[in-house]
Amino acid sequence: YALGGVTATGLAGGLVGSPDGGTIMHCYSIGAVVGGSTSGGLIGQRRYTYDALPTVSGSFWDIQSSGMTESLGGEGRTTVQMMDKNTFAAAGWDFDEVWNIEDGFTYPYLRWAFE
Repeated sequence: YALGGVTATGLAGGLVGSPDGGTIMHCYSIGAVVGGSTSGGLIGQRRYTYDALPTVSGSFWDIQSSGMTESLGGEGRTTVQMMDKNTFAAAGWDFDEVWNIEDGFTYPYLRWAFE
């Protein structure tokens, strides 16, 4: 997950600026994204049209805190939705072993970081 803001003159994304394939699964970003027209809430645009698109599943960005309504992948959600366990659980996030959340108060966080 990415909590910090991103500022760029061109490609910018809350998690990934310019993808070239790969897999993004069970990730999120909440920081402000400031960049050019190729910016996105979770993922910015591809640098070149021949760059492979990433496979994105179960990943989100906060449309309010990021200031972004578009992204190359992922799903935009409001801050309230981003602090709701159901948003993530419905996308297959593991809240038994990997993640934790204080409904209505926090974004998801890794369990091991606060044990």
